[in-house]
This record gives sequence, structure tokens and C-alpha cells, in this order.
Amino acid sequence: GFNAVPDGKGLWTWQKAPPAQARYLLLRNASALPRASVYYDWRSVGADNWTNALPDAAWDPRRTVKVEGPVAGTPSPDLPTPVSSIEYARNRVNIGLSAAREGVLLLNDRHDKNWSVTIDGQPAALLRCNGIMRGVKVGPGNHAVTMIYTPPLAKFAKIQVIALLHMFGLAIFRLARYALGLRARRRPSPPAAGESQA
Repeated sequence: GFNAVPDGKGLWTWQKAPPAQARYLLLRNASALPRASVYYDWRSVGADNWTNALPDAAWDPRRTVKVEGPVAGTPSPDLPTPVSSIEYARNRVNIGLSAAREGVLLLNDRHDKNWSVTIDGQPAALLRCNGIMRGVKVGPGNHAVTMIYTPPLAKFAKIQVIALLHMFGLAIFRLARYALGLRARRRPSPPAAGESQA
């Protein structure tokens, strides 16, 4: 355990203490799932069937991932493989992995429709796994997976910018047509046959 102790400089420092005397304890959950792994054993679940699928007593989430909707391929009873790297940045997660065969990458972070995913730079389908987590189907071999979150307002802002550019372009087109029309009206018309120029 730990206690917070003043260091004499107006700051606090952590000091180790026996658990019985510690004010703070650092606990580790040894049965927690890893942050990200490639699962080779997956089960498809209907979108409206999660309430029945998750409390299944025969399901072992350390070996099998449940995925919403059909997933192509043939599951294997092999144990999951941990990813080789995971890096978080603002609105982005980069994952490096090596899959022994086709499988489902499970990232134990909340699923949201505003996430998109690429595998080796190519767009891929984002999967809902274990009811609330994110995943993606991967093939065998080494892969770089990137998940990017685009906030809903950012999508709306892009639409607004595109609409504004279209309106601006239309205004310039109409202004140019108007200016050309005025110039054509101001040009003197050629004299009619038999009229003399002054």
C-alpha cells in the first residue's frame, strides 16, 4: 500500500506502507481481459439478441469473442494472440498485430458508430463485439490497424463547409454571367444597312 506524505516543500510524495497501515492500495485484477487481442474463435450474434447472448454461462470471453452480425471465415479453437503494440492519440488508436490466421481483433474500448477503421491503410468494417466493444476482422499476417473517431459535429461542419463552397461558387458564376450580360448590353450595335456613322 501507499500513503501520501508531505515532502516539506509544500508538495506530497508517495511512501510505501504495509497494507494494514496504508491509506491507498494499488490492486491488480489478474482476470481482466487484455486491452486488445486477436481472437480466432468468434460467434455471430443478432443485433437484437445481445441480452440473451452475453449472460451465456458456457461462454468464455478469454477464448471466444461475440460479434454482431455475420462474420465471414471459419472460427478456430486456438487461443487469442495479444497485439504487439497499441498507441493512443487524440481521436485515434494505432494497433500493430501479427495474426496466425484469420481472426477478429477485439479492442476493449467502447463501440460507437463515429469510429472508422483501416487495416494497412485500407478501409474495413467496424464490428460491435461483446455487446459494447470495438473490433475488426483481420487476415493472417502482420497488420497495422488504425481506428479514428470523428466527432458528430466535425461531420456536420464538413457538410456545412461543402455547402458554403457550393453557394460561393454559384454566387461567382451568377456574378460573372451578370457582368458579361451588362458588357454585352453596353456595346454599341452595328449600324443598320444604309445608315451612316457620325
